[in-house]
Amino acid sequence: MTIPDENPAPAPRRGRRQQWALAASLALNLLLVGLGAGMVARAHMGEGARAFLHGEMFRDRAARDIDERASRDAGRRTLRAQVRAVLDARAPAFDAARARVAEAWRAVRAATGEEPLRTARLEAALADLRAAQQALTMERHAALVTLAARLSPEERARMMRGLERVAQREGRAR
Repeated sequence: MTIPDENPAPAPRRGRRQQWALAASLALNLLLVGLGAGMVARAHMGEGARAFLHGEMFRDRAARDIDERASRDAGRRTLRAQVRAVLDARAPAFDAARARVAEAWRAVRAATGEEPLRTARLEAALADLRAAQQALTMERHAALVTLAARLSPEERARMMRGLERVAQREGRAR
Protein backbone atom coordinates (compact mmCIF):
# COMPACT_ATOMS: atom_id res chain seq x y z
CA MET A 1 0.00 0.00 0.00
CA THR A 2 1.32 3.36 -0.96
CA ILE A 3 0.74 6.58 0.84
CA PRO A 4 -0.09 9.58 -1.40
CA ASP A 5 2.21 12.58 -1.22
CA GLU A 6 1.03 15.41 0.87
CA ASN A 7 2.49 17.94 -1.56
CA PRO A 8 1.90 16.77 -5.12
CA ALA A 9 4.26 18.16 -7.72
CA PRO A 10 2.94 21.29 -9.50
CA ALA A 11 1.65 20.86 -13.05
CA PRO A 12 4.25 21.76 -15.63
CA ARG A 13 3.91 25.38 -16.82
CA ARG A 14 4.10 26.40 -20.40
CA GLY A 15 7.00 28.60 -21.19
CA ARG A 16 6.58 32.34 -21.52
CA ARG A 17 7.55 32.14 -25.17
CA GLN A 18 4.64 29.83 -25.93
CA GLN A 19 2.20 32.19 -24.19
CA TRP A 20 3.46 35.20 -26.14
CA ALA A 21 3.35 33.23 -29.38
CA LEU A 22 -0.26 32.21 -28.68
CA ALA A 23 -1.28 35.82 -27.90
CA ALA A 24 0.47 37.14 -31.03
CA SER A 25 -1.16 34.46 -33.17
CA LEU A 26 -4.59 35.28 -31.77
CA ALA A 27 -4.11 39.03 -32.37
CA LEU A 28 -2.93 38.40 -35.94
CA ASN A 29 -5.91 36.14 -36.66
CA LEU A 30 -8.38 38.74 -35.31
CA LEU A 31 -6.71 41.45 -37.41
CA LEU A 32 -6.95 39.35 -40.58
CA VAL A 33 -10.59 38.40 -39.94
CA GLY A 34 -11.48 42.06 -39.31
CA LEU A 35 -9.73 43.22 -42.47
CA GLY A 36 -11.49 40.54 -44.53
CA ALA A 37 -14.90 41.42 -43.11
CA GLY A 38 -14.25 45.12 -43.78
CA MET A 39 -13.29 44.43 -47.38
CA VAL A 40 -16.40 42.33 -47.96
CA ALA A 41 -18.65 44.95 -46.37
CA ARG A 42 -17.07 47.75 -48.38
CA ALA A 43 -17.44 45.80 -51.62
CA HIS A 44 -21.13 45.13 -50.98
CA MET A 45 -22.05 48.54 -49.59
CA GLY A 46 -20.33 50.66 -52.26
CA GLU A 47 -20.58 54.45 -52.03
CA GLY A 48 -22.76 54.37 -48.96
CA ALA A 49 -19.96 52.75 -46.95
CA ARG A 50 -17.43 55.34 -48.11
CA ALA A 51 -19.82 58.18 -47.24
CA PHE A 52 -20.49 56.59 -43.86
CA LEU A 53 -16.77 56.19 -43.15
CA HIS A 54 -16.10 59.83 -44.04
CA GLY A 55 -19.08 61.12 -42.02
CA GLU A 56 -20.73 62.73 -45.04
CA MET A 57 -23.91 60.78 -44.56
CA PHE A 58 -24.57 62.27 -41.13
CA ARG A 59 -24.20 65.87 -42.27
CA ASP A 60 -26.45 65.31 -45.30
CA ARG A 61 -29.08 63.46 -43.28
CA ALA A 62 -29.10 66.12 -40.56
CA ALA A 63 -29.57 68.89 -43.13
CA ARG A 64 -32.41 66.94 -44.82
CA ASP A 65 -34.09 66.27 -41.48
CA ILE A 66 -33.99 69.96 -40.52
CA ASP A 67 -35.44 70.97 -43.90
CA GLU A 68 -38.19 68.34 -43.74
CA ARG A 69 -39.10 69.26 -40.17
CA ALA A 70 -39.34 72.96 -41.02
CA SER A 71 -41.47 72.20 -44.07
CA ARG A 72 -43.71 69.85 -42.09
CA ASP A 73 -44.14 72.40 -39.30
CA ALA A 74 -45.05 75.14 -41.78
CA GLY A 75 -47.55 72.77 -43.42
CA ARG A 76 -49.07 71.91 -40.06
CA ARG A 77 -49.42 75.57 -39.11
CA THR A 78 -51.11 76.32 -42.44
CA LEU A 79 -53.49 73.37 -42.08
CA ARG A 80 -54.34 74.30 -38.49
CA ALA A 81 -55.08 77.87 -39.53
CA GLN A 82 -57.44 76.67 -42.26
CA VAL A 83 -59.18 74.23 -39.91
CA ARG A 84 -59.56 76.98 -37.30
CA ALA A 85 -61.04 79.36 -39.90
CA VAL A 86 -63.67 76.81 -40.96
CA LEU A 87 -64.54 75.89 -37.36
CA ASP A 88 -64.78 79.53 -36.32
CA ALA A 89 -67.11 80.30 -39.22
CA ARG A 90 -69.35 77.37 -38.30
CA ALA A 91 -69.15 77.86 -34.51
CA PRO A 92 -72.75 79.06 -34.02
CA ALA A 93 -74.15 76.04 -35.87
CA PHE A 94 -71.89 73.66 -33.88
CA ASP A 95 -72.89 75.28 -30.59
CA ALA A 96 -76.59 74.96 -31.43
CA ALA A 97 -76.21 71.30 -32.47
CA ARG A 98 -74.23 70.45 -29.31
CA ALA A 99 -76.82 72.20 -27.14
CA ARG A 100 -79.57 70.17 -28.82
CA VAL A 101 -77.68 66.92 -28.10
CA ALA A 102 -77.18 67.93 -24.46
CA GLU A 103 -80.90 68.74 -24.10
CA ALA A 104 -81.82 65.40 -25.69
CA TRP A 105 -79.59 63.57 -23.19
CA ARG A 106 -81.29 65.40 -20.31
CA ALA A 107 -84.67 64.24 -21.66
CA VAL A 108 -83.42 60.62 -21.87
CA ARG A 109 -82.13 60.77 -18.27
CA ALA A 110 -85.45 62.24 -17.10
CA ALA A 111 -87.44 59.56 -18.94
CA THR A 112 -85.37 56.72 -17.45
CA GLY A 113 -85.67 58.17 -13.95
CA GLU A 114 -89.49 58.14 -13.89
CA GLU A 115 -91.41 55.70 -11.75
CA PRO A 116 -93.20 53.91 -13.22
CA LEU A 117 -91.14 53.86 -16.42
CA ARG A 118 -93.13 55.03 -19.41
CA THR A 119 -91.54 53.32 -22.37
CA ALA A 120 -93.30 55.49 -24.93
CA ARG A 121 -91.76 58.63 -23.40
CA LEU A 122 -88.30 56.95 -23.28
CA GLU A 123 -88.61 55.87 -26.94
CA ALA A 124 -89.54 59.43 -27.94
CA ALA A 125 -86.59 60.85 -25.98
CA LEU A 126 -84.22 58.36 -27.62
CA ALA A 127 -85.60 59.26 -31.05
CA ASP A 128 -84.96 62.95 -30.29
CA LEU A 129 -81.43 62.06 -29.17
CA ARG A 130 -80.77 60.18 -32.44
CA ALA A 131 -82.04 63.14 -34.44
CA ALA A 132 -79.88 65.59 -32.47
CA GLN A 133 -76.79 63.40 -32.85
CA GLN A 134 -77.52 63.03 -36.57
CA ALA A 135 -77.78 66.83 -36.92
CA LEU A 136 -74.43 67.27 -35.15
CA THR A 137 -72.84 64.64 -37.41
CA MET A 138 -74.24 66.38 -40.48
CA GLU A 139 -72.77 69.69 -39.26
CA ARG A 140 -69.37 68.03 -38.80
CA HIS A 141 -69.57 66.54 -42.29
CA ALA A 142 -70.49 69.90 -43.79
CA ALA A 143 -67.45 71.46 -42.08
CA LEU A 144 -65.25 68.65 -43.42
CA VAL A 145 -66.52 69.23 -46.98
CA THR A 146 -65.92 72.99 -46.67
CA LEU A 147 -62.41 72.40 -45.38
CA ALA A 148 -61.55 69.75 -47.99
CA ALA A 149 -62.58 72.14 -50.76
CA ARG A 150 -59.98 74.66 -49.53
CA LEU A 151 -57.06 72.20 -49.21
CA SER A 152 -54.52 70.90 -51.67
CA PRO A 153 -54.36 67.12 -52.29
CA GLU A 154 -51.35 66.81 -49.95
CA GLU A 155 -53.11 68.76 -47.21
CA ARG A 156 -56.26 66.65 -47.62
CA ALA A 157 -54.15 63.48 -47.29
CA ARG A 158 -52.48 64.88 -44.14
CA MET A 159 -55.89 65.83 -42.73
CA MET A 160 -57.30 62.34 -43.39
CA ARG A 161 -54.30 60.66 -41.73
CA GLY A 162 -54.93 62.81 -38.66
CA LEU A 163 -58.65 62.02 -38.62
CA GLU A 164 -57.93 58.30 -39.00
CA ARG A 165 -55.49 58.40 -36.06
CA VAL A 166 -58.12 60.10 -33.90
CA ALA A 167 -60.79 57.59 -34.98
CA GLN A 168 -58.49 54.66 -34.22
CA ARG A 169 -57.64 56.08 -30.80
CA GLU A 170 -61.33 56.46 -30.03
CA GLY A 171 -62.10 52.98 -31.38
CA ARG A 172 -64.29 54.13 -34.26
CA ALA A 173 -62.25 52.72 -37.16
CA ARG A 174 -60.77 49.34 -37.80
